[in-house]
Amino acid sequence: MKNGFWIDPIGLSGGLGIFWNDSVCFEVSKFGSFFIDVKVKCLISSVTWHLINIYLSPDDCVRYKQFQTLIEYVGSLNSEVVIWGDFNDILDASEKRGGLLRERWSFVRFQSFIEDCGLADLGFKGYPFTWRNNRVGADFIESRLDRALVSPQWLLNNNNASLEHLDCVGSDHKALLLNTTPEARKRRTPFRFDARWFEYEEVETIIKNQWDQRFAGSQLFCLVQKVKSCRMAIRSWRVKRNLNSKKVIDESHKELKVLESAGREFFHERITALEDTIAGEWEKEENYWRQKSHQKWLQLGDRNTSYFHACTAERRRRNHISGIENARGVWVAEQSGIMTEFQNFFTKLFLSEGIQHAQQVTSLIPRRVTTEMNNNLVKEFTSKEIRAALFEMHPSKSPGYDVVECCVV
Repeated sequence: MKNGFWIDPIGLSGGLGIFWNDSVCFEVSKFGSFFIDVKVKCLISSVTWHLINIYLSPDDCVRYKQFQTLIEYVGSLNSEVVIWGDFNDILDASEKRGGLLRERWSFVRFQSFIEDCGLADLGFKGYPFTWRNNRVGADFIESRLDRALVSPQWLLNNNNASLEHLDCVGSDHKALLLNTTPEARKRRTPFRFDARWFEYEEVETIIKNQWDQRFAGSQLFCLVQKVKSCRMAIRSWRVKRNLNSKKVIDESHKELKVLESAGREFFHERITALEDTIAGEWEKEENYWRQKSHQKWLQLGDRNTSYFHACTAERRRRNHISGIENARGVWVAEQSGIMTEFQNFFTKLFLSEGIQHAQQVTSLIPRRVTTEMNNNLVKEFTSKEIRAALFEMHPSKSPGYDVVECCVV
């Protein structure tokens, strides 16, 4: 094949190959008995990164030495990295089904390897196990031996990338499909508070005007209506106002370079104004990504935007449900099927199974909630209780997906 590179096997074991077509630009950077590193160049953006294709040994001692080699090599690259292939190891007991249980200490080497390389697991879509021993009954074993590990910077630049486990006929391993530009799944985005809004004076005026409205009904009902009114007003204002900090920063940088090349002394006031604009927009951007990252322990400052962005991407990936196993043991990967399985599970969970003589059982359970306690629970909320609940919340948190977050300042 014209576009390809391979390492011959030793007897019936080993061997590794990589092949590509003319739509990508690959350059073999380095190779060894168990890996091939190719430099990938994006034809559109000219961004380059390293794709390290590996096949590690099933022998623990040999694999440990291979880990050390890869740690040193990845550390010398100073570049975005993806390592993928057959690692012949797992990270924890959940990545294996069947066979003997492994001790906790047996996972340490692989976990330490990932940590020492500074990489993250990309996750996957599809069936969770990538290898099976093709036996039946009690002897059947399957594990997740194949995966993709990525560097934080690569994850930032390809935060929509996905890895899919594909069925592969004639092999005991599933094929891996790495897609760096998957089609975004359209979904309705709920209203969420944006911490950057406090940088705009008109937001306070909008909220005050909406909050001064009067609604008929109970105190709690009026509060909910005021929140909904604020949400609608903010949504309308947000559409009209450009909140794209990155776009403003890029445009300001371009103008700044032009003015500096013409002579900083001639455009001192304009350059100072642009620098102030950039600083302000970076502060908004950092505040925004800090809020989305859910990292409360790290304070704003020192341009932590990349860290917050990485935390956000990792949290999204961790929370994403690529598939579930239904009650019949069948793996369901389609989003509509996943939603149906969740709905069916919780519907059945809270349905009665027709137990008879339930009153005889419940009558033997001692009552813990007194009448006085119950009256306190069902009585109407007071302004003092509502205020206490709001002020006890984290400044950028919300009591629910459909209520504006209470950023108290």
